This record gives sequence, structure tokens and C-alpha cells, in this order.
Amino acid sequence: ATARLAARSAPGAAPLAWMGVLCLPLLTGLGRHFMPEAWVAAWVPLTLLLAVRAQEQPDARRAAWLGLAIGLGVLTKQSFILAAGIPLLALLLPLGRRAGIALGVAALTAGPWILANLDTQATYLAASASSGGPDGWIGHLAYYPQVMVWVGLGPALFAGLILAAIASQDRVERRTVALAGLWLLGGLLVLVLLPKKYPRLLTPLMPAAVLWFAVTLHSHRRTAMGVILGAAMWLGWASLNPVAPPSQVDAQDPGCTQVWLRPPVADDLGLRRVAAALEGRPPGPVHIIGDAHVPCEIQTTHAWSHHLGPHLRRSGDDRGTTRGPVPPVGTAMVVDWMGGAGEVVPVPVLDSSFVIRGPHE
Repeated sequence: ATARLAARSAPGAAPLAWMGVLCLPLLTGLGRHFMPEAWVAAWVPLTLLLAVRAQEQPDARRAAWLGLAIGLGVLTKQSFILAAGIPLLALLLPLGRRAGIALGVAALTAGPWILANLDTQATYLAASASSGGPDGWIGHLAYYPQVMVWVGLGPALFAGLILAAIASQDRVERRTVALAGLWLLGGLLVLVLLPKKYPRLLTPLMPAAVLWFAVTLHSHRRTAMGVILGAAMWLGWASLNPVAPPSQVDAQDPGCTQVWLRPPVADDLGLRRVAAALEGRPPGPVHIIGDAHVPCEIQTTHAWSHHLGPHLRRSGDDRGTTRGPVPPVGTAMVVDWMGGAGEVVPVPVLDSSFVIRGPHE
């Protein structure tokens, strides 16, 4: 979708946009961790592309497709509005009554879920609004630019964005550059105003920087390809060598700093052994007694017990997990970090082990 937007200004810009999006470090990292922001980063350019097409060929059918994309974007994650809101508003205003069709279809698509979860969403918004951010207005202004350089774009694509901003005044692709500017700078403005700071909220804005770079520098082939080559090298290097975040970014995470682009860990923390031991057992949840802290070098937030459920679901076993000192009725298997009788599963990377046993053993 980003490449299609770029191609509307110049066909030669499309390959640059395509390759640039594939080299976005934060998007790549979040995709590896199955985070929904990667899907948001897909829906935003797709929705803007449909909005541009609805302007070029105004009819009810294109407006309805646009509304469906908006609704699905909101259902993917509500932060879709933070990234797409300002450029979408600019593209919807000239549509007149067709904008009403688009918003109506969006409301029919996302409205039922929003109404059913209104209390939960209100609680989440209130908690986010009361969360602290960086101290002082300079900290608020500097937070996301630092994240953009550190991992949002990486130094090569960020340098390409600076070159694009300098060259924009001499180029003729003003409409696409204006869209990219509204998308990137408008989204940054919204994020700056939010008290709570999350690096991953920046992800859906990063294709805008690539779009800006591609349509502005596509005629400077050597410079543009040098930026893409540098971005690919940075992505590969940062995937194997964790890049320490700026101190201001690190200070905002109460637990482990969210470093999504990180080297792979060979140790599976014993999760595969649990999944294998469940084969052939009767239905019922896995009960966990005790827990193990996973160091920040391996993951970002959760203890071991939070990783078992997702691992089982990816293995095709959706039996769920419970925790506590006593297994409930109907438990299929117990994972006991406190020790005892049963099969011992060592986890060297955690310098610990757990025991697998039946519910009554």
C-alpha cells in the first residue's frame, strides 16, 4: 500500500517505498513478536490508499470500501486512530456525503465491539491518561524523535528522511509529500500530547517517513539506494546486537525496556517439553505452581507463566492455564516451579528447573 501511494507520484518511487518498509526496524521487531502494531502499520497505509482512490474516483462503492478499512483498522487496535486520524480527516473532508457513507460503514464494522467493551476501554483510557510521561515539555517533545532514531527508522532511514525534508522544497510531488507530512507529523503531535509514552505506538507512522523519502529522492538513485543499503545493514546488525536505548526512553519503562529487535534465544525455557508432555492427556488446563522471572535480556515484561499459554496455542493446544498453590478440579497437568516428585525439566538460561506431574501425583 505504501508503494502504491508512492507510485501515484512517480513509478520509480514504488520500489524504494517497498524496500524501505521492509527495512523498518521497529516494524520488523514487532512482527517477530506477533504484536498487533505490525497489523496497525499495515492497515494505516491501506486505508489512506483507499481514501486517496475515493477522492480520485468518487462513488459510493469506493467510500464503502474505505469505511470497511477504517472499521477493521479500529478493530485491529484503537491506536489506529492515533496514527491515521489526522491524514484521514484531511482526505475525508472533500468527499462530502460519501464521507458519511465511509464513516457509516466504519461504525457498523467496529461499533458493536466498541459498545460491548465500552467500560473496559474507558478504564484503559483513564489509566493511560493518569500515567506519567517524561518530566517537562522538553522530555515530551524529545521522546518520540529519540525513539525514531534509535529503532523506529534506524540511523540510515532517519538520515534519508532528513535528506527528503531538505529536498521536498525542490520537488513537484507536493500532494504525496503533504499526505506523508500529515501522516508523520500529525501522528507525532498526537503522540506527544499523550501522557503515557510507548515506543511501539510510533510504528504505524514509520511508513509515512518511508513514503516521504521515496517520493522525494527517487530521482537521486545513488543516494536513495545508499540509504536503503544502509537501512538493510542496520536491520541485520541490530537483529544480532541489541542497541541500548537512550536513557530517557529507558526511564519510561517500569519493568524491562521494550527492546523488540533483539537476537534470537536458543533456549525455549522448557515450553516445548510441556507441550510435548500434554499430548494424549485428557482435556483440562495446565496448572502452574510458583513461577520464574525471565531476565530482561531474553524478553520484555512477563514471567514464565505468561509465556506458556501463547506457546500452547501456537502448538494447536488451546487448553489454557491456571495458577495457585492447589490445582483445581479438571486440571490436566501441573507445572511445579517449587520442586517435588515428577519429571524434572531444567531451564539453564533461568538457572532453575520445574517439575511436570499429573494433578494427583
